[in-house]
Amino acid sequence: MAERADKLKEEVAEMIASSAFSGQRERLHLIDTLERLCLDHLFEEEINAALPQIEAAGASDCDLGTVALWFCLLRKHRYRVSPDVFARFKNEEGGFLADNPEDLLSLYDAAHMRMQGETILDEAILFTRRRLETVLRNMEESSLARETKSALEIPLPRRVRIYDSKHYISAYEKDATVHETVLQLAKLNSNIMQLHYQHDLQIITRSMTILDDIYDSYATPEECEILTKCIEKTEDLVRSFNKEVKMLQDGYIPKSVEEHLQVSIRTGGCPILSCASFIGMNDIATKNCFDWVSRIPNMVQALSRILRLLDDLQSYEREQLIPHVASTIDSYMKEHNVSIEVAREKIHTLKEESWKDFNDEWLNPNNTYPKKVLERLFNLTRTMEFMYNQDDNFTNCSNLKDTIYLLFVEPFAELI
Repeated sequence: MAERADKLKEEVAEMIASSAFSGQRERLHLIDTLERLCLDHLFEEEINAALPQIEAAGASDCDLGTVALWFCLLRKHRYRVSPDVFARFKNEEGGFLADNPEDLLSLYDAAHMRMQGETILDEAILFTRRRLETVLRNMEESSLARETKSALEIPLPRRVRIYDSKHYISAYEKDATVHETVLQLAKLNSNIMQLHYQHDLQIITRSMTILDDIYDSYATPEECEILTKCIEKTEDLVRSFNKEVKMLQDGYIPKSVEEHLQVSIRTGGCPILSCASFIGMNDIATKNCFDWVSRIPNMVQALSRILRLLDDLQSYEREQLIPHVASTIDSYMKEHNVSIEVAREKIHTLKEESWKDFNDEWLNPNNTYPKKVLERLFNLTRTMEFMYNQDDNFTNCSNLKDTIYLLFVEPFAELI
């Protein structure tokens, strides 16, 4: 299996090299396809070499779909490209010159890499979402319809990639532009990675706890020492839990969402999860990285806010049926004297603002920590969106049965 994968990798690497002589559109689509198929980790050197050339070539002569793909790809790789590239697609009515679902979808996904103050991307999301919702109602069942539905639930840059890739491989197989070598490598790589996941699960389930497993099997002695220091800082977490208990006992509702978040962003556990996510990165995650993340920097604060707001949006009705600490929705209703419907909408807006803050940090040139370290935090944030998509799947974990089976048990069919 590994020998065959190596041979296919060589062929795909040649495709990437030869794409330098193709047009910008073809090159972008190839790299995007490799990323959607979760093959990009096999071609990091080739892709990293291509990105500066792609940025320099620009997209001034390209159609909207290609411009959106250029923008989204570069921002996902921490290139702080300007959203002004979309200005020439605005019309006199304030909308965008997008007529087909593919262009609408590309612009919608790209705009979700927005930062604070990027009004044109805010406008793009409002415009494309309305149009896509209308178009979807009249679409026949197809891969484009499924992709549109998925994007309206979770935009592409926020999706958990290993889960999304399983569905994309099946869709790519039916695509008119499918390249058989890329498809075969994608299936083979997915099956190989699944074997790794199964091996890791076996190790974890043989251990008493995940923490035992981290210390015994995965972490280096230096990582264990650093993680221990991070865990020792959980006094803040314990104090925050205690504050929530007192809030519940006293029936106290924080006077504002910000007052609520001062406590509740810690009780979500994201600072500890962020620290733990660096385990196993060896020399990539240095002591400085652990020290940075344990200080709960802006990026971790944004991640923590996103989790708290997502959780409250999906669990509010259930928590009203039992004694439970007040949510951010309760605080917003108290602060502004509004209905639950208005409060829910505002909490959703605050969640989107927190994503802008997160993207600001992702694209911040002063964040000089390794990209792979920052990607761990990005993937945690994506996981939060996934866990609270349509429901509180953290609490109602039986909802994840089919997902777990797809990722850890079901391989792609025997390859030719």
